[in-house]
Amino acid sequence: MLVAGIFVSYSRESEAAVRALAQDVEALEHTVWFDHDLSGGKVWWEQILAEIRDCQVFMMALSPDSLRSVACSSEYNYASELGKPILPILIADGVSPNLLPPKLSQIQFVDYRKQDKTGAINLARALKTLPQAKPLPDPLPTPPAAPLSYLGRITEQIDSAASLDHKEQSALVSELRRGARDPETAADACKLLERMRKRDDLLARIGDEIDELLEEARETEVKHAEPKPEPSRPQPQRPDTMALKAESAPRLPSLSDKVADKASEGSRLAGAMYGGGIGFGIGVVAALMEGEDYGLALVPAIGGAIAGAIAKGRPLVVRYAVIGAFLLGFAALLFGYSIDPYAQAFAIAAVIGIPPGAVIGAIVGALVGKMRA
Repeated sequence: MLVAGIFVSYSRESEAAVRALAQDVEALEHTVWFDHDLSGGKVWWEQILAEIRDCQVFMMALSPDSLRSVACSSEYNYASELGKPILPILIADGVSPNLLPPKLSQIQFVDYRKQDKTGAINLARALKTLPQAKPLPDPLPTPPAAPLSYLGRITEQIDSAASLDHKEQSALVSELRRGARDPETAADACKLLERMRKRDDLLARIGDEIDELLEEARETEVKHAEPKPEPSRPQPQRPDTMALKAESAPRLPSLSDKVADKASEGSRLAGAMYGGGIGFGIGVVAALMEGEDYGLALVPAIGGAIAGAIAKGRPLVVRYAVIGAFLLGFAALLFGYSIDPYAQAFAIAAVIGIPPGAVIGAIVGALVGKMRA
């Protein structure tokens, strides 16, 4: 059996999973190399590129962190230019196949998140069917620059005594933002952001951006530091003759249900009060204009209160309230003119009072319902 030299590209955040992957690949009688024994710097990067040139298979350990890593991106692009067979291995959740870089999306990856028997079989099959590595191209493609090199240049600018204008400060923050979101350079980038924050010529707006980036980095660090629950192992199933069927317990109302009920009642009440009040007020004005009794205002008040109550937390009801209110008003107008003068005044009051009362009541009911929900 051919013993292949395999280079594994990965993010530091996934080192434990990659170590387990390397052990399983070595159990298949392949040799594996990944940079767990190297330190940073130019020599470190040159040795990585040399190992990529010498490998027979380039294995990319897919995780959200490795896909954001500048170093991993440079490694698999260099391997692709050298014509190395590339085998993506999915080792973590949160990776969408539709969002993979073009050079990786064209290759079928192996799902090795569970590291179970099925994953091992698929891994062995994929390694067996990979094509042979081609001879290195002549001349060799230009090697990518070390991913940490740009931080050295930024360090010189930040520590320089020369003043930095707005354009220069914005450019530095933009580069450090990229570095802070790359797991390989996040720690160094945050240190440089803190040093830049202490500059005397730092603009207030730039300082705010730096504070936001540092806060984002702290939240990410806390998130990664939280212990992940151990995957639960499936319990052996009893035979059907011995299995006991548990009846589901009835669900008891929770505190959130009671809060939601109160919010619902509050939104109905607020919508009814505002809708009724607006409808009544405008109805009074309409009654005065017609020289009739104030009792006419009760009709638009009732219409506004009903619309506000049914609106509750559903904004679409506002649309229905507008249409229904105007239809009701004009129906009352036509009905009134066909009976007697008092009915005409009643209809006019309804036309003027019901639509705004209903609409405002519905809007208030919907807004209060959304805020309290």
